Amino acid sequence: VVGLDHPPEALVTIDLKRAQALGLEVCRSVDREDHYIIRGIVPPECFTGVQANDPPELPENLKAKVVVPERAFAELPILNLQDDEAKLVKDIEYACHVCGFMQVKGHGISPELEQRQLEAQKAFFNLPSDKKRAIHTNPNSPVRGYFGRGDENLEGVDLLRHEEVGVSAASKGKGKGNDKPQDNKEGLDLNGAWWSESGKKPSDSYISRIFGQPSRLPADEDVPDLKDICEQLDLQLFELAKKLLRLMSRVLKKPDDFFDSYLDKPVATHRLLHYWPIKDYAKDSIGIGEHTDYGLLTILKQYDVGGLQVLSAKDMSWIIVPPTPDAYVVNIGDMLARWTGNYFKSTVHRVVNVSQDERYSAPYFLEPNLDTSIRFGELHPVHATQSAEAILQKYYVATGMIKEEWLEQGKEHASSSCTAS
Repeated sequence: VVGLDHPPEALVTIDLKRAQALGLEVCRSVDREDHYIIRGIVPPECFTGVQANDPPELPENLKAKVVVPERAFAELPILNLQDDEAKLVKDIEYACHVCGFMQVKGHGISPELEQRQLEAQKAFFNLPSDKKRAIHTNPNSPVRGYFGRGDENLEGVDLLRHEEVGVSAASKGKGKGNDKPQDNKEGLDLNGAWWSESGKKPSDSYISRIFGQPSRLPADEDVPDLKDICEQLDLQLFELAKKLLRLMSRVLKKPDDFFDSYLDKPVATHRLLHYWPIKDYAKDSIGIGEHTDYGLLTILKQYDVGGLQVLSAKDMSWIIVPPTPDAYVVNIGDMLARWTGNYFKSTVHRVVNVSQDERYSAPYFLEPNLDTSIRFGELHPVHATQSAEAILQKYYVATGMIKEEWLEQGKEHASSSCTAS
């Protein structure tokens, strides 16, 4: 039965009389008299209670609450891009200013490509370890390729609020005797802007070169068509990002094409993720630790196993964001929050996979041209300037994906290249 193939994230109490009054078909189960079956989509006004379906052993610090959609921040607005544009601008301002997160429908992304990506994603992560590690990230390609459990740990990576976080912060999550949870995930980072010249321009800096590198992929016989599937999705996701940014331009009282000139040499990472179920909550392990994203926008496909939790600034409680059919989760990154003087919010979030199922998701991280100057408050006035490249570097150093010695080696390479020329 669809919907009963794995335990639900939330348990909902429904007013049956209200459901019947609204025209829903309510039937008593022939097998169990205390069970009822409701046909169709049950609207929120029929809900009398909602609670998270937490396993008994889940620690208090990993619990989150469930809220009825579309009543307050906690619900994260669901936008339909086919709606009237004036309504969309109003709704997206609320989502960006109050929540920093939203779910988006009517986006135009191909459902067929989404399904093919999921199938390819599962095929890749089911490969033997040696085949995955053959394309593992390394000093020459630290941000393009496969990474395993514990290679990236995001707990506490929040660059907008902790400006000085860096190598020392990342190193606190390494080794024995520290209390930083290890991310219980593996991933494949692909170049999501493969058509861009971001790796060649505006400089030969280390960050510019490594983000402009081509995707490292498994053999086609192991995962057929992965490159073609992801590249087609990259183009569609990039168009969706530009559509969202045009609406955000209107919120900021800028021309519709304001962001276009900052996206002719963009950087993007198309990330495929796999989470194992958490077997022992007593151990320091989490799907992804609490963090903010570093870039302009993140566009996430959650698929059908949830786990995403967002921190509500209203009461500092964790809110579950269950997967919504045909929707993408969109959130603001640190660069855009900084650029708008925090008028747009970069919200803390994490992943806690409380189900006993494998979880797959696919975020698309978009950044502007690396020579973009991100002046704090420039788009919604309030000082301090950092380049997109500097923010990107700081984030990857903080997570441990780029090592301090690699940066030094990269600087030496750039220096020797300039000398040779």
